Amino acid sequence: MNTAHLAFAALPELALLRDHMLRCASSRSRLHRLQCVAEAIDAFLAPRFVTTLTLTLVIVAGAAMAL
Repeated sequence: MNTAHLAFAALPELALLRDHMLRCASSRSRLHRLQCVAEAIDAFLAPRFVTTLTLTLVIVAGAAMAL
């Protein structure tokens, strides 16, 4: 194998390393904890989207009738 072929083969790994390093750098930011909370809420609600939407509409309708 020539050097150019080896360098080309390493490009995906370098891109993954760059993405990892960017994520590590962002984990030290002030908003990292807020982002983690938002991701946890999204991970919980996304599979239950229809149920969440239905419950939200029922709550809003109930609040509108109470007024």
